Amino acid sequence: MAIKSLRLIYVFSFLLILGLLVYCNSFSNKFLIDDYSFLDTPIKSSMKFISMQWNPYRNALSGIETSRAISPYYRPLAHIIPTLCFAIFGSSFWLYHLFNLLLYVVATFLIFILILRISNSQFLALLSSAFYILHPINGIIVNYSTASVFAAQVIFITGAILLLWESIRSHNRLLYFLSLISFVLSLFCHETSVVTPLYIGSVLFVTGVLRGQKRLLCLVPYFLILFSYLLFRVCFVGFGAPFSKIFLMYQMNIFEYIASMFISFSWYISQLFYPHGIVMIWGMPVMRLGVFWANVGMLALCILFVYLFLVSKGNQMVQIALTWICIGFLPVFLAAGHSPFDGICMEPHWLVFPVLGFFILFAQLVLSVYSRINKYLSFLILLGVMVYWIQASWAYNHLWSDQKTYMTYWAQEVPYMRKTYAGLGYAFDVEGNYAEARKNYNYSIQENAFDVTALINLANISRIQGDFKGAELNYKKVLKTDLFNDEVYHNLGDLYYRLGRFDDSKKYFLMAIRLNPYEKLTLVAMLRLFIHTKDVPNIKKYSSSYIEMEDDSLTLTDFGSMLAKEGFLDSAFDSYDKAIKRDQSNKRTYKELGKLMANVGNFEQAIKIWKVGLQIDPSDKDFKDFILKAQGLKGIDLDKAGRK
Repeated sequence: MAIKSLRLIYVFSFLLILGLLVYCNSFSNKFLIDDYSFLDTPIKSSMKFISMQWNPYRNALSGIETSRAISPYYRPLAHIIPTLCFAIFGSSFWLYHLFNLLLYVVATFLIFILILRISNSQFLALLSSAFYILHPINGIIVNYSTASVFAAQVIFITGAILLLWESIRSHNRLLYFLSLISFVLSLFCHETSVVTPLYIGSVLFVTGVLRGQKRLLCLVPYFLILFSYLLFRVCFVGFGAPFSKIFLMYQMNIFEYIASMFISFSWYISQLFYPHGIVMIWGMPVMRLGVFWANVGMLALCILFVYLFLVSKGNQMVQIALTWICIGFLPVFLAAGHSPFDGICMEPHWLVFPVLGFFILFAQLVLSVYSRINKYLSFLILLGVMVYWIQASWAYNHLWSDQKTYMTYWAQEVPYMRKTYAGLGYAFDVEGNYAEARKNYNYSIQENAFDVTALINLANISRIQGDFKGAELNYKKVLKTDLFNDEVYHNLGDLYYRLGRFDDSKKYFLMAIRLNPYEKLTLVAMLRLFIHTKDVPNIKKYSSSYIEMEDDSLTLTDFGSMLAKEGFLDSAFDSYDKAIKRDQSNKRTYKELGKLMANVGNFEQAIKIWKVGLQIDPSDKDFKDFILKAQGLKGIDLDKAGRK
């Protein structure tokens, strides 16, 4: 047992080193696209709501009614894992990538154990897991900060199969129960986990580890869980547009859809062999021409998989690999048409587990060359492929470095998907290149005139450039289709504040807060309005709300200083008090709080506070100067004070 444990430690270490080698140039990559959306949406990222992620009515319970918080998906772990990361890592990019890599290595290590248990081949297990971590097709897991859930999904799917296998071998019912729990957790990661019972069934049927009635009885609980999950989704969450409506939305027939899916599948498979066009989402218009031959191609692809399955009858792992690939395409077939404005889509992370089948097949090919043809040739193939995939992964890691770089690449690879240009426009927007930002935003809305994000950002540019009328028109255009967008109400409130229309500003700020009472930027902007209009009751009310939800010590200090400057001393004290509780080493808070105490004539308390700050940083001359001045004003003998 000790030898086996030691061997597993060596394997895990090898996979970890391999992962570090492949993703060593990704740790400095910044947040991209949905990362910002996640972090800016409290219902998703705040620890206060972490327990609510399991509740399908979490928006209503939290009081958030904004459309940005509403989602047709139910993926609690997709929010819980990044929320925990955000609470620990803050805005340190490299920690997110390191954490995601560690999860990915754990998932790959479990894959190694699973293949080893089923095939009893160390080399097949090691090669398959190594290929899995080397290939850039799953690079999103490490490079995209909020994509950690996909590694978790692989862990739970693999865990469900592995625990069941071990429970059958050891006749351990506890392991069987844990397998069921692991399957449930995989469903909470992503909808594509619904086919996990089929992955499990393929292992049972191909290996024959159970036979007849026992095999069916073993699978029944998994399908009962699946049925319960589907019923829950239909009743409380939904799945978006029903599959039957896809044909109406695209005005297509089943043959055109199959033809489009063949092209989509072909694109994905081509990236496994020649990874030079991998994107987060690949899309294409519905295929109208060449439908017949594309349908023939799909039929030929199905026949090829059946043929390979039959001729590999003596190799169970090859049959399992082929089955997993086919099963993995099933949810993709149903989900590819979910976004009418993007066409037929393929998201590589939908196949984050079944792609393992490809790597098993490739590992088997290398081993066959070694045993049947020439071992040196197999080494050359192995070395060449590994070097090629590592270089490709490094190149993709570089593309993920920032939003402008990645969105430029994405727009070039998938020009049909206009929303990529909205993302590229935002990258230019952030750097202040408004001409290029406008160009890309306008291009993105040519196919979708009601692209909310693009319209809002166009309005923001108009507001920044002083075109208040144009900004107002675009904001109100968004509200015609998205009445619950708190961002628009916030921006209108800010716009009217600049125009001196304070009543209108208050109206829209209050609407934004009603939709999303946890939006801190709106609270601060609205408080500035209330301070300007001397609205004392609202200043006290919303200052308390802001202080209650803000956790950053420096931000609380700045907020306290703003309140103190305007004479709202009680609220300022509350803000400083919480700032110190959040971070007792923040010397700036002690400076500002001491100033406030001195300004109200409490020099003795001010001196005590500044002395605490001086202990934090004895070299800070400000504290010494403040203490001396306060002692003088207080009438203390400075020579005696110095001797003390």
